Order: sequence, then C-alpha cells, then structure tokens
Amino acid sequence: MKFVVILFMILSCQKNISDINGFWKVSLDLQGHALPFQLEINKDEKTAYLYNSDEVHELSLKIKDQNFFHIDLPFDENFLEIQFSGKTGKGFYVKKKKDQLDRIKLFAIKLTEKSVLFKTTDDLLAGDWKVDFFKEDGSLEKSSLGRFKKNKRGAIQGTLITETGDYRFFEGEGKSNLYQLFGFDGQMNFVFSVKLNKDKFEGRIYSGNSWNRKIIGTRSNDFKLNDPEELTKFNTKLVEFKAKQLDGSDFLFDKKTFPNTPVILQVFGSWCPNCLDESEFLNSFLEKEKNLKVIAVSFERALNHKKAAYQIEKFKKRINAQYLFVVGSHDKDQKGVLEVLPFLENHLSYPTMIFLDKNKKIHRIHTGFSGPATGKAFEDFKVKFKSIVQEIL
Repeated sequence: MKFVVILFMILSCQKNISDINGFWKVSLDLQGHALPFQLEINKDEKTAYLYNSDEVHELSLKIKDQNFFHIDLPFDENFLEIQFSGKTGKGFYVKKKKDQLDRIKLFAIKLTEKSVLFKTTDDLLAGDWKVDFFKEDGSLEKSSLGRFKKNKRGAIQGTLITETGDYRFFEGEGKSNLYQLFGFDGQMNFVFSVKLNKDKFEGRIYSGNSWNRKIIGTRSNDFKLNDPEELTKFNTKLVEFKAKQLDGSDFLFDKKTFPNTPVILQVFGSWCPNCLDESEFLNSFLEKEKNLKVIAVSFERALNHKKAAYQIEKFKKRINAQYLFVVGSHDKDQKGVLEVLPFLENHLSYPTMIFLDKNKKIHRIHTGFSGPATGKAFEDFKVKFKSIVQEIL
C-alpha cells in the first residue's frame, strides 16, 4: 500500500510538470497594477519564450524542484521564479543588480493556445503626442514623443521616445477613452494608464515596486526632441583611451588601432535594452559593410571583472555579435564613462555612438537610440546612419 501511495505521488508530480508545457498568461504586480504578457514553456527543451508585442525573447529554463521553475531573462541576471500548480502559477520577477535583488510578485494562468491578449474598440490614441512627465512636487521632469497606432492584432501599440532612447514596445487596449498599455522585455517593465479627452490625455506610468510618474499628453504633429547629434560634447577630436579585454588583459585605443579604418565606438551596457536594439542594428549593418569597425566600450553593473565579462559574453552569444567588446568599467557607478573616455565632456545616455574617421578623430556623436518600436523614427535613423558612415569611409 505504501508503494502505491509513493507511486501515485510520483506520477502526480510528473503529470503536473508535463502540464507546464504550452502558453501562459503571466501578470506582474506593479504597485497594484497588473502588467500582463505571454510566456511559452517547453520543459523538454529547457526553453521558454517571452512575447512582448512584436518581439520574442528566447529564454533558458531550469527545473529547481518539481514544479518550481527558474527562467533566465535577457538583461543583467534578472529571472522569473514560478511555482506551478495545475493551471495556475505564482512567484516573482527578480531584478538582480550586482548583489541587490528586487522582487515583483507575479501570477500565471494556463492558456489553451497562443492568444491575443489585447483588443481595442477604437484607435483614438493613434498618432503623435507630446507627453510630459511630472515629479511629485508638480514640476516638469522631461518631455517625450508618444507614438501610437492600432496594429494588425487589433491592439494599440506604441512607445515613448526620449532624447536618451525609447521605452521600447508597448501594447494594450482602450475602451470608453480609458487606455492601458503594457511593456515587459525582461528589464523594462511599464504600465501606461491614461484617460483620453479629445486631444489630451492624463494619467500615470508605473514601473517596478515604487517608480511612477504623472503624465499629460497633448496631440501634436509638430513636437520634436532635440537633435541627438547635438547633445554629447567633446573636448578634443583625437580619441585615446584604455580599457580591458574580456580576458582581463589591457586594451589601448589610439590612432594605431585599426589603422586607416573608420571606427564606431559604442558606449554600451549589456543591461540596457536600447543597447540591445542598437547592437542588433550594428551587427546587421556590419554584415554588408566590411570597411568599418565597431568597438563596444561596456560599462557593466557587476561586482568584478569576471562577472562583467560573463554578462558581456552572454549578450554577444545572444546576438551572435561580430564586433569587438571591451570593458570600460565592471561597475559603472564606481568608474563612469567620463573617467574612462576623457575626451568626452558629458555623457547622457546608454547607448551613445561616437563616429571616428580613419585618423581616429571624432566626426559625429549620436546620443541614445530610437529602435524598432519607434516606427518612422527608426527608419529615419537608418537613413541618417548610412549617410554618416559614407562620410567617414
């Protein structure tokens, strides 16, 4: 009888684990506001897929204890930990920065198939908006460009574009002038909640366990951000700096590096989603342009060089990077960009691209990156980028 009970328990556990395979709707709890996304799990292949609007992230899956799963996310050492029971699951989204952990509660529900999470009854939010962020004291913090559309899935899709980068993919729905859009890529996590009144909306944007801001949007076809090539300043055109190779050896950049060849220096962090977008773009461009070199100078959030190198190697493998990565600092909070790259007068954004001519003199600097989520801004950037490269070839 005892053997039968044990066998039943083993089979029950196996059944529950096999039921993990398939699609799940996962919701993060951001300060009482649910942030939903879809997760696809394949236990046998030890993989999972995170669906965030138009992007898909392939993730690694580890079984910790029967129905308790650990899922690595693309940025830093962030992960999901979920304990499943039948057709539900609960756990945490864990943001790990160096040795600090920030846990956000989550709840999961099994889906019968890949689903359309959002459908909207109208597209009144579609178009361009000037979106202002306000601090708790009511003062203006910054202005951004909001760009939204109704996509082929019947949802409202868009992003917020700032001078230092975009908020990547948002997707959600609207009804009776109330709109909620969501974005989660493993690092960026946002709930965008507003009430629309003709050509104006007001609401809040939430991220993590504590950050939120009041936002006010005004419909505008004329609002423009400052020119990204006018934001970062330099004090000398000739570029020299020291960094570390991933193996820990010294790296010296000067006019002898890649002689008679133009170079793009990418101020980069493996923890940075906008850096991912820029890196994928650069990697793709280099497949066709062989007379250009790119060096990513990485500023990590790690306790030591070994951990920083591990995080960079993980990133390189993910995008099959075909260019050089060096470590400017394994702890960007302790040794920042201006200390490593003394030819810069200021630093505003990860990423930043520094275009160097064949003599290793600064030709232009582009601050931030407007990626695929920005639509026309991304297409305009690609045209501009090709033009700048032609100038230095």
